[in-house]
Amino acid sequence: MPHQEQIEVIIEPEELIEHAGRQKEPIGDDASERLDVVLVKFRVVTRCPNYAYKKEDGVIRAPVPA
Repeated sequence: MPHQEQIEVIIEPEELIEHAGRQKEPIGDDASERLDVVLVKFRVVTRCPNYAYKKEDGVIRAPVPA
C-alpha cells in the first residue's frame, strides 16, 4: 500500500560468542507484513535480516515474530 504510512521494524539476530569480532555480510531478509489499524492509520512490515559470515558455512537470523 504505497499511499499509506508504513513503519518498518528491523529485528537483528543475537550476536553469538563464537562470532565475536567477525564481520557478517547481509545476504537478504525475511519480511512479514501485518496490518494494524491505529486511529485510522495503517502500519506494516517487520524485517529480519539474514547474514552469513565470510569463509564460514551457515546463515544467522533473528526469529520472525508470530
